[in-house]
Amino acid sequence: MKYVFLTMWWLFLLLVGPFTLLAVWRSPLDWRTYLFLGVVAHILLCTWHLIRENYRSRSLLGGNNSGFWLCLLLLPLNLMPLLTAYETWARGFYVAGEGSGRSRWIGALLELLQDSVGHWGPILLMLGVGIGGSLLLLRLLPRLRN
Repeated sequence: MKYVFLTMWWLFLLLVGPFTLLAVWRSPLDWRTYLFLGVVAHILLCTWHLIRENYRSRSLLGGNNSGFWLCLLLLPLNLMPLLTAYETWARGFYVAGEGSGRSRWIGALLELLQDSVGHWGPILLMLGVGIGGSLLLLRLLPRLRN
């Protein structure tokens, strides 16, 4: 299985790498292309180390750092609620998107907050979720590291 995951990792690198470098080459002064390059590099680095840690010999090398690399990989996902909070603040009101049952439930909760508190209700909730999730993962990182 290790070689299957490493093959998938190399395929991802070979598919996304040239597009990332092309984006940087086409617009070298745009900060968004460097942000995209950083996100791709972060994903590639964390998944490489996660694959390495999960298939490392435990008897010879001691403990496992796979939880550390998994938390580090999930850390940028906490920016998504912060981005939605910023968009809500810029618009002045929250707009629920269409999606699955769970996202409709969350959208209904955010709409209820908007009706009762105003547009600051969803913003404060999303800020709390984004910052709280980041702090939780950052507190877990040293504990999961050997």
